Amino acid sequence: DENGNNFGQEDGTDLVAYNYQLDYVPLKNNGTYIDESTPVTSFNVPLYLTFLGLTNNQPPLYAVPNLYDVVMAFENDLPDMVIAYGIYKNYLQNSTSVEEKLENDGLEKTLAEKLVGDSTYGWGSWKSLRKWVTSIFEYRNTKSIWNGAFENIMDYFDNVDELKGLLHDNSTFSNWVDEAISDIKTTCNISTFDRSELASIQWSTALVTRNLPFGLGPVNGTQTAPFPSFLAMNETFNFLPEIPFLLKYLKLPEADYTQKASKLLEYCLTYPKNNTQSMLNINNIANLFIDWLSCEKNKTRQEKEACQQLERDYGLNQIQSMGLFYYLGSLANLPIEWEGNYRMTDGYSMMLSRWTRRSIVTETNHLRNDAVWGLYSKMLYCNYQNESLSCEDLVGTSASKVCSDPTIGWSITDSDSDTWTNLEVWIKASKKGPDSLEYQSIYDSGYLSKQELTETLDKISNATSEIEKTVAEFYGCLGRCTYDELFFMQWGMSSLTLNLPENLTQCGVKSSKTMKDWYKSRYQVPIEWTYYSEIELSPFLAEQFINYEAFLNPTPLRLFYNYYFLGNLTKTAEFFGLPNIDLVPMLYNYFTKIIPGFSFFVTAPYGEAIVNRIDPFLSFVHNLNFYEGGYIAANPNTTLVSPTRDTIDTPPDVMHTGKSDSSDTRLYYKYYGSEILNMYSKSLNAYAEGGLSYQYFDIWAENITLKGTDGGFFGPRVDQEDELKVFISSILRYGSIVYKDKTKYDDLDVYHFVLDPEDLKTEEEVPENAKFYQLKNGFNGFMNITAQIGGPFFLSLPRCLYCDEKAKDMIEYYAYSDSNESYLSTRIYPHQSDGDSYAEIEPLTGVSVGLMLQLQTYAGIYRDYFFKNIYETVPGKGLYMPYYTLRRSSNYTQSQIDDTFKTLKLALAAKKWVFFSGIIVGSAFMLTSIMLGIYIYRKRKFGGWKSPRTSKDF
Repeated sequence: DENGNNFGQEDGTDLVAYNYQLDYVPLKNNGTYIDESTPVTSFNVPLYLTFLGLTNNQPPLYAVPNLYDVVMAFENDLPDMVIAYGIYKNYLQNSTSVEEKLENDGLEKTLAEKLVGDSTYGWGSWKSLRKWVTSIFEYRNTKSIWNGAFENIMDYFDNVDELKGLLHDNSTFSNWVDEAISDIKTTCNISTFDRSELASIQWSTALVTRNLPFGLGPVNGTQTAPFPSFLAMNETFNFLPEIPFLLKYLKLPEADYTQKASKLLEYCLTYPKNNTQSMLNINNIANLFIDWLSCEKNKTRQEKEACQQLERDYGLNQIQSMGLFYYLGSLANLPIEWEGNYRMTDGYSMMLSRWTRRSIVTETNHLRNDAVWGLYSKMLYCNYQNESLSCEDLVGTSASKVCSDPTIGWSITDSDSDTWTNLEVWIKASKKGPDSLEYQSIYDSGYLSKQELTETLDKISNATSEIEKTVAEFYGCLGRCTYDELFFMQWGMSSLTLNLPENLTQCGVKSSKTMKDWYKSRYQVPIEWTYYSEIELSPFLAEQFINYEAFLNPTPLRLFYNYYFLGNLTKTAEFFGLPNIDLVPMLYNYFTKIIPGFSFFVTAPYGEAIVNRIDPFLSFVHNLNFYEGGYIAANPNTTLVSPTRDTIDTPPDVMHTGKSDSSDTRLYYKYYGSEILNMYSKSLNAYAEGGLSYQYFDIWAENITLKGTDGGFFGPRVDQEDELKVFISSILRYGSIVYKDKTKYDDLDVYHFVLDPEDLKTEEEVPENAKFYQLKNGFNGFMNITAQIGGPFFLSLPRCLYCDEKAKDMIEYYAYSDSNESYLSTRIYPHQSDGDSYAEIEPLTGVSVGLMLQLQTYAGIYRDYFFKNIYETVPGKGLYMPYYTLRRSSNYTQSQIDDTFKTLKLALAAKKWVFFSGIIVGSAFMLTSIMLGIYIYRKRKFGGWKSPRTSKDF
């Protein structure tokens, strides 16, 4: 070419390999200019593709996050619940004696009675006592009283300081906890209280729950264990979390996993994997499924090797492998308690539940804080603003530098109004005291002396106490509003931001349905129920929804989605204890709306929709880890993949050089090192650096041999009857081009070949196309690229040229117009002049001087739970939504034509000159002969043409 590159014809062999893509010169853009502010509504294909890739998958994908939930519950919830249950049953049945012990620990009698009898945050039930067990472990780990669990307890009991002593060593409660820990260590035969070790013991033997502390559940005694399985204690599981119970339930042979459990349940998050046995790794678990299924078949040599592979990689015999296989399968396929093909929906439910849970947990944690401290901060700030009391007035001129500190300072001027949020630190410090992190952060800043800080916090504490009284009176709380009361008021009714106290309205705060309007950057989405529904939820009902035994847990969420998708609203309402069926679709709407950016149709200004658009959903999913529902590391069969050349070892493409046969020039022999049309892409590999390696994937219904050139050359002497093959690397298949007409390319005579419409038909009309999955359940006019992309994607010529009429009816195209009257003024219909893919071929040489490949990409969507109202022109065939146009072009310039075809043009010109010269000379000779004949005729005086003269006439 003009850059001096060659493909091996001069010095190569019959074949040449290369590892770079050809550069194509694009055609001039003759499109219509669209103003950047024009609103554009488009189908959110990246979301759709991601969603399909994460949901329509094999069991290993579902099993890993659910096993993670089991391990997390065993490590975090199991010890706390078991200890709480043991203490409650062993010590708290006689409330009088307990109250006496608490009085000895420094509690007043009335407080001791309230603590022992309360079943919300006190010791009135083993479930409420669990919060105290969690608090004492957090205190022992952090050495801070003000941890998350105990802060709620203190708020509920009006911040009585005497309660803090119950967490200290040698208190009655602390001694009970230590006694329970000692019993657990003895019964489980462990030297240290290690939560990971307890998780392995519970999973493999259920010994922790079958032999509860204080002799409450002797595994070998006559008394029945109250909680043989953790399922009975943690009711959010809908499957048996311990493997021996599941094997017994399924009537499978018993298997011992005690020696393997720690390895099987180990977190394995780094590469290369040093633990190929871990079931918390998608690659390991996928290999286990494949190997065990192979091992279970008739024992051919290959299948015997699969059995040996199981024993070698996982250290499991065949019975252990079978038990583990069925256990993991029970995690993947969540059962539903009535008939229905739930497995059709379980993939959707799996990922939706995790996305919903991540959002609702994160945002309600923010809201739980802001409903109290945010409200108090806003009201205190407005009081200061209404009274014109500045930060400097409060702290004094000597410490005024603190007011400009970006993390703890504030100003009452309008321009700095967002600094009101920093008052939260001061209010918390004034309420919690010197042992709080907030107090330390202010003191460590160095702006105030201890005396100045104490005086300032006293002022803030007094002002906040007045605010607490105002809030309690305004919102109707008894005494003082607790964290829970304010939180559930805001979540279920938006009471705090809709119904504003007078001092907030005086300083310009406007009513709103969401706390997100107060904190612009803290929340990804509004989390309040009333933001999405006109029906309010009472605090009582809100509390039934927002807790860790309900919809803060992925299992109930997943069940809800499955039940909803089955369509029986009455059964769904009954199962979840909803007061009426109207709440079912409202809950579904709420759960999907709080997933950031979860919308299949997005409207945005053209400039944002096309250029530099940040998709909030993709950003949200990208920031989740795999267990929470984030991106899969790699799954070539179900997520968007493409060939890559990012490694030195990437197999090269191989082309014929044309040295042996010029007709083979630039004809593909191998693509990515393969003679078969296979996808070469990344795959999970536990042993490889980064956890990924490359391999080939079958993408067609049969092995298809690579055919065609790259479109740049088709061999000499191209005839009009020829059917030429072009390999389209973008979609990993070849296509045919056929002669249409003869035309001019600049001043060069060329043949105009176009894409053969037969390539776009279904198997009903062209049976051979079945190998490309162009089946009868599709439309004529499309290529199926589902296997390459990992989702329902199709290609047609622009504007559906050559499509069935029913397919053309799916989408109407209109020319862009900036008219205020209507955007839909001029409809555009498909036409070959601007929609065909073609090659302009110089027939003698076979060189393609002009090449255009343009294929429009469509995402196929079908009537299901998310697209109930779409119109299908042919029921069951779906709706194809246009996404983007794939356009690749290459065009010779006039100078390139002159350089390439100069000799040929001279030869053709010479041929033409000789041809016309022959005609001219021949014509002149004939004319001379005729003139000579006339001359002789006249000279001899012939009488006429029909009566020649005789000799007598001379």
